[in-house]
Amino acid sequence: MIRHWIVSDIDGTLLDPSERTPLPQGFLDEVRATQRVVLASSRTPEEIAAVGEHLGWPATPCIAEDGQLVVDAEGQIELLGTALDELLARLDAHRVGARVRALSAEAPGGRRASVLIPAERAAEIASGVADVGLRVTMGGRWATITDAGWNKGRAAARLMHQLGVTSWAAIGNAANDAALLRGATQRFAIREGDGHHDPALATIPGVVLLTQFGPLGWAEMVSLLPTTPTLPPEPEGRHAPPSLDHQRPHHPGA
Repeated sequence: MIRHWIVSDIDGTLLDPSERTPLPQGFLDEVRATQRVVLASSRTPEEIAAVGEHLGWPATPCIAEDGQLVVDAEGQIELLGTALDELLARLDAHRVGARVRALSAEAPGGRRASVLIPAERAAEIASGVADVGLRVTMGGRWATITDAGWNKGRAAARLMHQLGVTSWAAIGNAANDAALLRGATQRFAIREGDGHHDPALATIPGVVLLTQFGPLGWAEMVSLLPTTPTLPPEPEGRHAPPSLDHQRPHHPGA
């Protein structure tokens, strides 16, 4: 019997900077047996599937490419955001397409609705992209360029509605997880290695600030779920993210 639905960020939340989890296998097996976890990441569906295999958890349904794609339980991919070709055309219209292509040349490929560029170059691209309906989201080594109309939170709300799930928890570690937490009925923020919680998450109403560091906070969240109050989700669009979503760049992904 599933006790809770949990939508979880991956990098910095489930995986440490070495892209491994410190959570013991026995705990991961118990989670698989008693909870239903939906992974939400800037990673591609194929990369999320590899994480699921590493954890021993089902990788579908999931939310990929920072909320631009949703993958259902049967593995069918729904495109929510702007397809890659159109996204690049918008960047061409903004006269940064050639620069983005050059910057993304060494990034992992296989993306359907987003472009990765080095995080340290994000600010020079972000200026003005909102004018063509795009957003630059910081995510560790890489920054993600996507359609501004979709994010992890909006995609999660859509997926949960399709699944008939009305109460679900969300957990993340960085600013690009804020919309995800706001849309959930139970909200948890990972404590980062410097001892702090990301300010964009710490100020969310009703958020539980976990005390364990990094992925170890995931186990703490599971222990708290039965006693954490359930809140109404915040209305979509009430907290629209800016064109450049800031995240401290020390995790390999988002």
